[in-house]
Amino acid sequence: MKKHSIVAILFLVGTLILSACSLGANPTPTETIPQVDNTAVFETLKTQAMETAQAQLTQDALMNPTNTPIVVEEQPTATLEQPTATVAVVQPTAAPVLPTAAPVLPTATTVLATAVPTTAPTRSDLNCSVTASAPTAGQNISLGGDFDGRWTFKNTGSVTWETSEIDFVYLSGTKFQVHVDGVDLPKQVKNGESVEIIVDMVAPNTAGAYQAYWALKQGSVTFCTVSVMINAK
Repeated sequence: MKKHSIVAILFLVGTLILSACSLGANPTPTETIPQVDNTAVFETLKTQAMETAQAQLTQDALMNPTNTPIVVEEQPTATLEQPTATVAVVQPTAAPVLPTAAPVLPTATTVLATAVPTTAPTRSDLNCSVTASAPTAGQNISLGGDFDGRWTFKNTGSVTWETSEIDFVYLSGTKFQVHVDGVDLPKQVKNGESVEIIVDMVAPNTAGAYQAYWALKQGSVTFCTVSVMINAK
């Protein structure tokens, strides 16, 4: 509030009070002046002066607003916590065992293994030797092709091979023979003589190495065991 406005108001209040006192102290003798209650007048003037001062203060406040800053409280912002996902990674406890060698792939050739027959010991009287044979061991024969098994036997024993007593028979292995599993001697063979035996045979239809065993036989005794081994292609 401006200082001169307050001083003017106080001066006005004082003037009014002095005027009221002068009126009460010097009444004219010729007129009857009613008695004035100085206390009431003082209170009335005081009230008016205060109201005037209050009005002046209100007006000054409206015309001269203060520069008091307005504090705006900042509202807290809510922070949403994003859930964190925990991924459990299972580490292998041991390294996988890799094969140390490449697998062996089957070849196109089929090998049919045959067992060597077990024969009774040859008697000295039935000794012999093989002087010729065909086909040669491991000879190539076309698939399903005809061939002959040929062997030449020499009697080196002490007895004669009679056609009614000695046979040439199949023992084991691949059956190349077409008709029979045994043949008779074509002739009598004395000591020192030789005989050729021929068996009609056919190669298998599947490629591979094949083998069979044959022998001379008298009764239950076999001797002069031979083999035929081919590659069917």
